[in-house]
Amino acid sequence: MTSRSSGRILSIGQKLGAALAEPDRQADGLRNLSVAPQEFADTFNRIFAGTAVVQDQEKVRAATVLYNTLRTGAARQIELYVQMGKALLAAERKFAPEEWKLLIDRSDDLFKVPKNRAVMWRQVALAVEEGRLPLELLPDSYSVAYVFTHYEPQRIQKAIEAGILRPSVTRKEAEQFRRVPLSDAPAPPHPSLPELQRLLAQEQRLEEKLATIRARIAALRAH
Repeated sequence: MTSRSSGRILSIGQKLGAALAEPDRQADGLRNLSVAPQEFADTFNRIFAGTAVVQDQEKVRAATVLYNTLRTGAARQIELYVQMGKALLAAERKFAPEEWKLLIDRSDDLFKVPKNRAVMWRQVALAVEEGRLPLELLPDSYSVAYVFTHYEPQRIQKAIEAGILRPSVTRKEAEQFRRVPLSDAPAPPHPSLPELQRLLAQEQRLEEKLATIRARIAALRAH
């Protein structure tokens, strides 16, 4: 048995495979948001390797539910700040440049949103709209995503290939990669890595949304 399948936390594929024979366990798992992506399962099992934690189903389930809850919140936060940025862009296009500058300078008074935050939301949404930043790889934090709006196109591509541009990236990583000479930027270990990373990120978000939807359905049926 490989290290990827020996832990107590199961990947989405393993969960669904086991559920074919045990539908009641599948329902319970989805109800408890207990489907874990492989990356989380591997990391959890590595951290608690050699301890009784990986054998304690209550702790495993609690950690997995926490992960899914936090990731769902992060995904919604990304959708929210991009939506806010799109609203800013839509409004901006209705005003003359000098009118928009006056409006955005008074953003805090008018909209109760600090100007610097509105500017960051706008810049990120514009980068997504123009296709410079892929929505599925946007950082959880809008302020970190904003750092990537200052990347030139070639650096963005390098960041995707190197796995730097991703939802969990930190500001430190984003700022450090911004200063790396492009000739020194790490190359991907495999030519299909950018596509793989995009698909994995998309898969993870779909898993989280599916778990949330199933949990809500189960709660409604329980009433």
